[in-house]
Amino acid sequence: MKQLTKRKNKFSKNIHHVLGLANSTDFVEGEKWYRDARLYSFELSKKYGVSFRKVCAILAALSPRNRWQRNKEDAETLIQECLGLIPYGKYATYGAMVDKARRIFASKVDSIQTMLTILNGQKISAFFLNIYDSNSQCVTVDSWIQLISLGEYLAVDKRPSLTKTDYKLIEETIKELASTKKVAPPVMQAVLWISFKRMTEQKDFN
Repeated sequence: MKQLTKRKNKFSKNIHHVLGLANSTDFVEGEKWYRDARLYSFELSKKYGVSFRKVCAILAALSPRNRWQRNKEDAETLIQECLGLIPYGKYATYGAMVDKARRIFASKVDSIQTMLTILNGQKISAFFLNIYDSNSQCVTVDSWIQLISLGEYLAVDKRPSLTKTDYKLIEETIKELASTKKVAPPVMQAVLWISFKRMTEQKDFN
């Protein structure tokens, strides 16, 4: 128990540090990030006649190790592929994730639980719910949020695996911080994500 408390305190300190470095633009962008993702999903749904729920799940499935802009492009490519509009597409994520996205598209049962069963992963399930449900209280703990919690930027091949225990500790910390700041947990996560990415790209994070 003491070890878990010590680890959570470390995560909390590092997360608070990054939030303290966030600027006003980070907060504005974080507030609307999932709303914009939801709108994009709705537009794809209308454009191709695919259910909004499936589009959100496809986006989530294709998200691991994928930049957001490419993630969106890959989602549209996969939908076009599954509709027979183009040959097999090329994707920027793992093959297993592409297979999940294809299974989501082909699923005869279009329910939240079915999407979550196919996704079958903490991060991508939370990401799906955050995009799909404007009232979601989930926290998407991706590699960027993990790095914030660890307090350092690490190259892809140096990043440790995210354990279920650490995921829960990070999720709890961000939810507590969100409650203190009176914002939804997904918004707090998005603010941290945007702020950290900006600082690492500008090499301002230490």
